[in-house]
Order: sequence, then structure tokens, then C-alpha cells
Amino acid sequence: MAGDPRHAEALIIEHTPTTIIRDTGGREVSRATGVPSLPPFLVATARARE
Repeated sequence: MAGDPRHAEALIIEHTPTTIIRDTGGREVSRATGVPSLPPFLVATARARE
């Protein structure tokens, strides 16, 4: 994404790194700016699978 400003803009990415977690339907369920720590990342990915 960092190499494609138009794609980053379409996803409303204003800072890098940005981690976006989507559910199986493609809906964004979590977003973290900066490097996420492991516990919140695991919680967000578990929620995405529900």
C-alpha cells in the first residue's frame, strides 16, 4: 500500500504501518495504526472469525 498512494487513500490510510483486519465478508472489524502488540491483534483476529 505504501507504494500505491491511491490505494492507501481509498482505504483511508493516513499513517504507516496500518493494520486492517477484515471479517470473512470483507467488512473491516479492526484497524491499528503503528505496530500492533500481539494480544490486541489476536483479539481482533478472533473477532473477525466470528
